[in-house]
Amino acid sequence: MNTSNSHSKTDQFDQTILNRLLAEDFGQPQLSDLAFYKLRAATQIGNAISAMRNATNQHDFTQALNQADAFITAALDYEFIDLSEKAVWLDEMAAVVRIQTIGESA
Repeated sequence: MNTSNSHSKTDQFDQTILNRLLAEDFGQPQLSDLAFYKLRAATQIGNAISAMRNATNQHDFTQALNQADAFITAALDYEFIDLSEKAVWLDEMAAVVRIQTIGESA
């Protein structure tokens, strides 16, 4: 068995790991990751607002409202959305609340 060959592969692997650990952007999300999580956050928020719109009783409505608010807050905290996007989502939530509580048409 050739041990020098397996030793050099280990050294190459170790060097790759060390290079990555010492990189300037270590631990930072890549741009493709940010786009993925932003899309995921928008989908979750949209689904929660749809659940608010489709709620047929107070429990379901309150649960969907809290879920939408939590998703919006989390997306802002993790910087997947900015304040202007949060305002748009909150306006959409407010419109659904008006429709569901006082029967205002869209």
